[in-house]
Amino acid sequence: MSTHLQRFPARLADLEFTMQVPDGFAEPPFERADVDFDDATKSAPLAIVASQVAMAVITIAARPAYENGSVEQWARFLCDHYQLTITGLVSGFVGEPEPAGHLHPCVLVEATQTQDNTPLTLRLMFLEDGKRLLTASAMCPTELWGSYGPALEQSLLSIQLARPQDPTVPCVPGGPVPIVDMPGQVAGEWPRGRGAEVFDVAAHQAALDSAVSIARDLIASGQYVEAEACIINARQDIQGACALARLYRERLEQLVAARGATGESDSEELREVFNRASAAAMNAFPQPHTETEAEDYERGQAEAHAELEGIMGRAQV
Repeated sequence: MSTHLQRFPARLADLEFTMQVPDGFAEPPFERADVDFDDATKSAPLAIVASQVAMAVITIAARPAYENGSVEQWARFLCDHYQLTITGLVSGFVGEPEPAGHLHPCVLVEATQTQDNTPLTLRLMFLEDGKRLLTASAMCPTELWGSYGPALEQSLLSIQLARPQDPTVPCVPGGPVPIVDMPGQVAGEWPRGRGAEVFDVAAHQAALDSAVSIARDLIASGQYVEAEACIINARQDIQGACALARLYRERLEQLVAARGATGESDSEELREVFNRASAAAMNAFPQPHTETEAEDYERGQAEAHAELEGIMGRAQV
């Protein structure tokens, strides 16, 4: 099924956006009544497009972002409220890289539901930007998913805001606040049943290796926030934290070596990298579960800090 690019003017909070709409889908009229945003489950509809021959529908809505939590937590809350069974969830991006458009960090969800004895398959996208929460859902009967599913997925992955304001909360619990158009990223892909509880070792390692390569260049150019976001978006676990610690230590050693060879280096950059290397090293230890683990991790953190101090000491010689 082919698609065409369509612009949707802002109806709320300057949320103008574009989306690839499946050919043959039309915009049915819908009520634009005031919405009580004090109800955490309510959103205001921005656009609806639907097949004229089957029950295949894409709905875009928005509401003010919640005060606390991450986009993933909000997504799980809303899916639970609407009695959707999540079969896959992943943080990712929608849109296109510059200069064609914008890449927006988001959470992508696969889900199922049964309505009036009809099994439905759904794809959902949750995007926070400038304290605005944009939600998009696409659904059709499961028996028709083979015909409509690919176009519905493409539509949600194509969504781009005309005037992004940048996220203010992390996509995943404990993660960094991501940025629009983050260097090195590409449009997202659906989890294909991969949820937060399912760990694909090969895929995660490949994602981390790619992120490390990108983050190394970002750190070398002083783009530390972007480098950290790149690593953590690829791997939100102890392996990602360890990779970031290694990258900062590597950069610290490079700066110290350059200072020793020429007698010159940017002392402000040296101190900044040392501070970030030290913080990353402290984070590269898991939460202890026993007193013995706590003592071991504290000793390991002290040793890591001492090693970084030793590297810095060479810069003073």
